[in-house]
Amino acid sequence: MASNGESGVGEAATANHNLYVLYKQLKNLDLVEQRVADLEAGLRQYQETEFLYCKGDPDDDAGIQDDDPQLPGTELCERGAKLTSAMKRIVKRSLTILDMPDEILMRVFNHVKSLVSWHVGIYVYDKDDLKNVRLTCRRFYNVSSPLLIHSIRVRINSQSVLRLEEISRHPIISKGVQHVRIILDFYDYFMADDIRTFAAYRLEMMRRDTAMMEGRPTLNIYNRVPQQKDLDTIEKVKEMLESWETFVNGTPDDPVDEGTSDLRFMRLAQDDTSGHLEILRKAYEEYQLRFSDQEKLLKDDYFIQAVASAMARMPIANMLEVIDLNSPFLTNSTCFQIAENDEDLIEYLAQSMSWDEAGFYDFGPPPSEILVKLPVAIHKAGGLLKDLKIRLTSPKDYSVLSMSEEDRRDLAAVSQRLRSFDFSPNATEFDFQRAPGADEMKDLGIFVSALMDTRSLEDINLDLHYLWEQGNPPILSFGPVITPRPWPNLREIYLRGLSLHLSELERLVDQLNDSVHLLAIQLMHLLSGTWADGLDLLRKFGISQGHLDMRVVFLDPSGAECETLTYAAKEEIFGRESANMKNRAEEYIGGHIDRNPLRDGGLELQNTEPE
Repeated sequence: MASNGESGVGEAATANHNLYVLYKQLKNLDLVEQRVADLEAGLRQYQETEFLYCKGDPDDDAGIQDDDPQLPGTELCERGAKLTSAMKRIVKRSLTILDMPDEILMRVFNHVKSLVSWHVGIYVYDKDDLKNVRLTCRRFYNVSSPLLIHSIRVRINSQSVLRLEEISRHPIISKGVQHVRIILDFYDYFMADDIRTFAAYRLEMMRRDTAMMEGRPTLNIYNRVPQQKDLDTIEKVKEMLESWETFVNGTPDDPVDEGTSDLRFMRLAQDDTSGHLEILRKAYEEYQLRFSDQEKLLKDDYFIQAVASAMARMPIANMLEVIDLNSPFLTNSTCFQIAENDEDLIEYLAQSMSWDEAGFYDFGPPPSEILVKLPVAIHKAGGLLKDLKIRLTSPKDYSVLSMSEEDRRDLAAVSQRLRSFDFSPNATEFDFQRAPGADEMKDLGIFVSALMDTRSLEDINLDLHYLWEQGNPPILSFGPVITPRPWPNLREIYLRGLSLHLSELERLVDQLNDSVHLLAIQLMHLLSGTWADGLDLLRKFGISQGHLDMRVVFLDPSGAECETLTYAAKEEIFGRESANMKNRAEEYIGGHIDRNPLRDGGLELQNTEPE
């Protein structure tokens, strides 16, 4: 066997030989053009002198016939043309943007979209320049068109579903859609069934909004309306609400008769000269139309199947987000216009409601079945979910998420390719801070666990702090949901508002590996054990990582010895001087200090209350 040195010499000799061959080929190419020119000149000379091989006498039988071999001059000319063409192909020319592959062009055009301020603190992409790019040439049109629509919002109404259908079937634009946001605010049966119920609820809603405006009229930063005009608007709204209150609550001379709301409303509307009840009637009829449209789409899971099929048609639509909140600034903006524009007022009154709003006022259940059925339908339609984000407000009862064992298995099958999972119950001003009961937490846990039952997850965000009752942590552990399986590909995990036993925290930490770059724990409540031991567990993991880009966040714990710490002691251990600095607990977990701040003299401030 040859030694490594002999092998290296042989490889060098081969490389030198290859370079010599290339040199000879390039040198020969330098002579090609001159040789071709000489051959063409010789051919022209033959043709001009009517040389025998080029032109025979028609009356001479000895002349060249049609079936004679190819003439030498013609053969040389053809060979010369081929050589000239080859030379032109190897001549280097200046590259242009059109020589870039589509993938790079798409990245370039993606920077053409610029963020612009749409509202206070709200930025959106300005696509006007991108639209101009599409008009440049067909290549630019084909490459930039998929960038027009990155995300689609879908509500439970026919117009929204039709738009999704059209986009998903577009041969070019559909290729750029990555994110589908399902908005599950809904229209309630009881509101649509009785005009008095509708009027009573809208009356309370508008009184609340009017009181808010009256208390701080100068804060109308959305429309820049002068303060006096705001006050005039409020007075007009109050006048309108008085006429509605007469219908809702009745008077001594005209008491409310249950079951005759429609007849009583028609009688009052005939005598109303202000037009206020007419606006209420139009808003109610619009609400009924929207409710009917919603129910038609929900029947036989039509909405679910339509969304699933559309997502399956769009090749990179792998992100699904489910929410139920309207943007609050839209409502605030409308409040100052409702007395001036009847169409705005009707739209405001006919709006849908969030899940926690329905629960707060004891309306019907939300369309919660979509949460279970839609991911499964996408999977069965051939779509691929990689990122799932659920940020709904809390329903009246989390038992609406209960499902059969078959549903659980189907949901677990969907999660096998899931890369990112975010479950963060949200809240609005209607949030009633009700801690779920044991049965509800069981149903909630089964639902979340099914979606996390996969080894493919890279990013996890669980935020349950809105499930705390008036700031009190839940007494039910979420450990059985997050500890049954490891996540070998996990990079980031953020846990907020969870209750765990120390043994469950230890099991969770033991399952994390060196791929984790972020471990964030906030508002975690310890049901058993001590946080001193908990910090030791987290420190063991933090030090074992060793890489510089590992980040640990540990804020606002509760339970165990934290219940006896003073405010000053908590600030000393868990507080930060600034957002960019670490607290003492985080420094200990990361191995930057050696003393556990919850033991070894770290609690000297616990009995010193600030004066």
